[in-house]
Amino acid sequence: MCRIAAKAVSAALAGPDGARVVRIRLRVVCALLVAGLLPDAAVAADESVSVVFRNKPPYSYVENGVQKGFLLARAQQLFAAAGLRARFEEMPPARMWAELRANAAPLCSFGWYRLPEREAFARFSLPIHTDRPQVVLTRADMAPRLRRHTSFAALLQAGDQRFGVVDAVSYGPELDRLIAGARVPVSRVLDAPVRAIWMLAAGRFDFMIVDQDDLDFYLANTPDLKNQKLERVDFPDMPPGMTRHILCSRQVPEAWMQRLDDAIRKQVETPRKR
Repeated sequence: MCRIAAKAVSAALAGPDGARVVRIRLRVVCALLVAGLLPDAAVAADESVSVVFRNKPPYSYVENGVQKGFLLARAQQLFAAAGLRARFEEMPPARMWAELRANAAPLCSFGWYRLPEREAFARFSLPIHTDRPQVVLTRADMAPRLRRHTSFAALLQAGDQRFGVVDAVSYGPELDRLIAGARVPVSRVLDAPVRAIWMLAAGRFDFMIVDQDDLDFYLANTPDLKNQKLERVDFPDMPPGMTRHILCSRQVPEAWMQRLDDAIRKQVETPRKR
């Protein structure tokens, strides 16, 4: 391809000396591209990226074939403002993490906590959302037993209640550390948070951690769930809400991440109604 381009440009020039100079320069540029020394130039012709998201209402989800969610809408605005052609699709978290680690193509996602183990293989944007503190959810008949414990840490060490967690996600460094050292039996759910809530209601386990935005959405939009006699329990040692970010594979150039950060800064300066 480089050889054909060099011949075409040479033929278009009037003098043989000019053609010879252009041919040499083109060959140098092509050699650098082949060697991978001009990565930004290589992708400049096609600034497109796949953006995957998990099923997590009200942040991001698909309903009747339509992509929805307040954070999905924000991500779509940010990629457009950054001048990047983004293709959005739903993907389970476990598969998404595998593809990010493989680093085979430009790939992004959004709505994730920035953790050291993730920074080892992914690039992160500035924050695009800050959570409210997470809460503990249980059945109404179990709530008095949970409230006997003075802290969430004490509850996890008691060993007499069953704890449900959503797999392949993080609850944040502090809660992840507590969960790793828990003495209570832990059941892992390979599905969306709403599936875990239904399992809690069915008695598969006795309590779980839930995002307040998730809980508000499910209770407001799932009438059957409101009738399950679920109850929120607050503990004083639950950590403050964390920030969520866009993260991308290392195949995404730093220049693209800078453009996303610029778009985030402008969006913060001009707040939008939720």
